[in-house]
Amino acid sequence: MAGNKKYDFFISYRRANNGSVCGNYVAGLLRGYSVFYDVSTITEGQFAKQIRDALQNTDRFILIVTEGAFSRPENPGKRDWYYEEISIAIETVGLDKITPVIFSGTLSEDILPNSLKGRGLCGCQKVPYVPEYAEFFETKFYKHFHISPQNKMGIVRGRYVAPPTREQVDDDTEIDAIENEDIIPFNVGGVAFNMVFVEGGTFKMGATPEQGDDADDNEKPVHTVTLSDYYIGETQVTQGLWQAVMGNNPSYFKKGDNYPVEQVSWNDAQDFIEKLNVKTCMPFCLPTEAEWEFAARGGNEGNGFRYSGGNDLDKVAVYEQNADSLGSDNPAYGTHPVKTKDCNELGIYDMSGNVWEWCQDRYADYSNRPATDPQGDSSNPAHVLRGGSWHGVASYCRVSSRQYNNPDFCNYNLGFRLGLVIAPF
Repeated sequence: MAGNKKYDFFISYRRANNGSVCGNYVAGLLRGYSVFYDVSTITEGQFAKQIRDALQNTDRFILIVTEGAFSRPENPGKRDWYYEEISIAIETVGLDKITPVIFSGTLSEDILPNSLKGRGLCGCQKVPYVPEYAEFFETKFYKHFHISPQNKMGIVRGRYVAPPTREQVDDDTEIDAIENEDIIPFNVGGVAFNMVFVEGGTFKMGATPEQGDDADDNEKPVHTVTLSDYYIGETQVTQGLWQAVMGNNPSYFKKGDNYPVEQVSWNDAQDFIEKLNVKTCMPFCLPTEAEWEFAARGGNEGNGFRYSGGNDLDKVAVYEQNADSLGSDNPAYGTHPVKTKDCNELGIYDMSGNVWEWCQDRYADYSNRPATDPQGDSSNPAHVLRGGSWHGVASYCRVSSRQYNNPDFCNYNLGFRLGLVIAPF
């Protein structure tokens, strides 16, 4: 869509007043297109440069308007990036490519700050949102941009998050922004969990030398992968969190809320994520295989370990060479609570052992070609499994080891970990 532009869309929103809820929803509608959205992980100086560069290289500018978004006064000497992004967009993108999406409140000259008055912003074609008619809004939204709810490859995307409710869009409470820190805490139904920031980077994926001679052929060839920023779960999804979201517990080992949920298929994980996104209005997902391996290796902080967090598997993983011989009465038999072993360089636990983890993408043989944000093989019905488990041998716990199974397969040594893509999409 963007032609020679890097981004199809730039989404600008006020973090307070539920602007982030509405921004996440719009970003989800545009999944599959190149979207610049929320890059607060970088420093102030880099932030300014990246915003300007993105606005110079975007085709359309979407302005999220919520109640109170324009109520903040302009303070001399203090930047307001919501106002500044709009001002730059008027010059670089052009008024004919600016679309205000009105979730609540109004857009009129009398409420604009002085820097935006008389510049034609209120004359842009607006797309209003009514919570009770979300499907009608989505139809109008796609029609306005002359796109369809499919990405460039013609694959139906589906939403990341549910449409904002009436209560959400009418809430004009000022809230503190969630900055992209190293850890973002969440709480659902009284169950707390953390998402850990993984700074994007370039790494060698596959059976690198530290993986040893027992690496499988499907871990080869080693190839270069570049990833954007993302978040990943500090732990595997626990039985407590599953219960809070789904209202049940499918696990075979029902030992406590802090044990990983298991007996869940890839399809079950998708159902869970869909409900979690409705509850949190955040774009949770499963990590891709490349995201999983990069995080398991410690990201840009990685020290080249064989397992996630070190080379001494007993310190970093719940695993058992001869699990079946222990017998079900043995305390070592079965899953263990999360966070009982050492974390890796990023502060992430159990990426080696405890339960296998589903990845978002389908299984594909590796190529030696470099890749950026790879998504796997869309033609293969089987999905990737990573990390090994309490019921598996040490070799399966290596950070490059990979298996796969059909999306309806489940087992008492199989769970998953959350991913979260903030920006840029």
